[in-house]
Amino acid sequence: MKSNVLIKYALMLLCLMAMQAYAQNTDNEQVKRLKRAIFIFNVAEQTLYGDTHTDPNFVIGVLGKDRTVIDLKSLAQKREIKNKPVKVVSFSSVKDIKNVDVVYTNYDKNFDISYVLNKISSSNTLLITENYPFNSSMINIVNVGNDFQYEINEKLMRRSNITAYYNLRKNAISTIEKWKQLFQNSEDTLAKTKDKLSE
Repeated sequence: MKSNVLIKYALMLLCLMAMQAYAQNTDNEQVKRLKRAIFIFNVAEQTLYGDTHTDPNFVIGVLGKDRTVIDLKSLAQKREIKNKPVKVVSFSSVKDIKNVDVVYTNYDKNFDISYVLNKISSSNTLLITENYPFNSSMINIVNVGNDFQYEINEKLMRRSNITAYYNLRKNAISTIEKWKQLFQNSEDTLAKTKDKLSE
């Protein structure tokens, strides 16, 4: 009888711990999504555009089905970029991209980065990517824990008549070795999180 009661208490305790771990992971995901949106806004603000767009809004396009659209739209209700209201649009394919100031896409959406760059090459559009290989995009970010780090390819930016402000350039990752280390740290963190969740 006592052992049955102990087993039930142990199971309840394990269930509570699992629920707490799940809730904590959910909170961490929400924080990460908010930080991603803030990061995209901040990068867009710290960039000088050879502006040829006539839209009275600052337009951010998200390539692929991505929750980032929701997070950016939420932030757009509270913030402007370049003293303009922010409009967030979604594109399901590269050929649909037009009339945007910024395009964001994540590597897990499987878009060919060179095709995206070619599509926006003469449109004064900044490309912000996440988890793409080093120096393949204009600005590429990687998530490490709950923070984001980034690298800048100024050559690609100049081709689109875009310039990063000094503070943005100063804090960017400058070598492929540092970039690889960030990816390794990110993969290690992901593996540990998966292990904890499976427990």
